[in-house]
Amino acid sequence: MSSTLALISACTGVLLAPLALLSVLSGYCMRNPWLTGILTLGALGEYNLCVEIHTLQIPELLTLVGLAHVVATAELLHSKYHGLNPILKILLGVYRMTVWILALITLTIVVVHITA
Repeated sequence: MSSTLALISACTGVLLAPLALLSVLSGYCMRNPWLTGILTLGALGEYNLCVEIHTLQIPELLTLVGLAHVVATAELLHSKYHGLNPILKILLGVYRMTVWILALITLTIVVVHITA
C-alpha cells in the first residue's frame, strides 16, 4: 500500500511542476500582453490563448492534481510514521483529518465550479 501511495505522490508531484509553470507563464502573459511571445518562447502565440489556459484550463486541473498529491502524501506519512510514538501518532492523525476535510471542501468547490 505504501509503495502505491509513494508512486501516486511522486507522479502527482511531477505533474504539478509543469502545470504550475504553465499557470505562472500564462498569468504573466495576461498581465502584460507584450510578454506573451517572450515568456513562452513563441509557444503560446497570442494573448487569448494565455487567457484560455490560465482561466479555463489550468485551475481545475491544477487543483485536482494537487488534491491527489496532498492526500497521497498525507496517507503515505501516516502509514510510515504513525507507529513511532504517541505524540507523532496524534499529530499525524490531526494532519490527516485536516487534509481530508480540506480536500473534500476543495473538491466540492471544483465540482460545483465545473458543473455550474
